[in-house]
Amino acid sequence: SSPAYDTCDPDFTDYISTLLEDGIVTVLKNKPLGGSEDIAYMLNRVVEAGGKALYMIFGTELKAFHHNAFFDFDEEVLELAYNAYLRIIHAFNS
Repeated sequence: SSPAYDTCDPDFTDYISTLLEDGIVTVLKNKPLGGSEDIAYMLNRVVEAGGKALYMIFGTELKAFHHNAFFDFDEEVLELAYNAYLRIIHAFNS
């Protein structure tokens, strides 16, 4: 199984939350993932190398749980996620 990712930097989390809280996105900070994800390998490596890392989930109602043949989600959340990442990229490139 994948390792846990529990090394969130509170200042970095607050900074990203500030960028995204605008009435469209609701930021829930420091919520436990409740599962194991392969991305934890990469996130932990970034932190070990002195970088900042953050795991974000863009929620939507699901037709069925993950890893289920009936899994489906509202694809409109993809535009929301795209815009959130774009806002973060612009903040770091300005």
